Amino acid sequence: MKCHIEWDIITLNKKEYSTVRITLINRDAKPIYKEPMLLISTLKITSYLQAKEIYHIYLHRSKIEGVFKFLKDVLGWEEYQVRDWESIKNIISICYFVGGYFYEIQSTLIEDETVQMICNLAKNKGVISRRFF
Repeated sequence: MKCHIEWDIITLNKKEYSTVRITLINRDAKPIYKEPMLLISTLKITSYLQAKEIYHIYLHRSKIEGVFKFLKDVLGWEEYQVRDWESIKNIISICYFVGGYFYEIQSTLIEDETVQMICNLAKNKGVISRRFF
């Protein structure tokens, strides 16, 4: 597969945005998808490397959505008792910091009894992994 990346500037409501157009091409030189992917950013893109980085950032979107789905479904984070925006931001920041740290040391964590208990609370069916933690 090849990835063809183009970028340009558009103006919407007197504001400039960068656009990145991604076309994925198979071995037969045919597009994989009917239409190319179009990403819009407030970041100013002036080079191929910057456009490629925007695409790579976008590829992380599904992981981020997976984390939010977990927070909503398993932890019930849509039903905050705290309504103060600053407090909510602090709670989320702490959880992501701790989650990121645990992600880095996963291989040693999965042996810990407390981590195993937390994973079991996530209805993990016996699987101890960073996803369930």
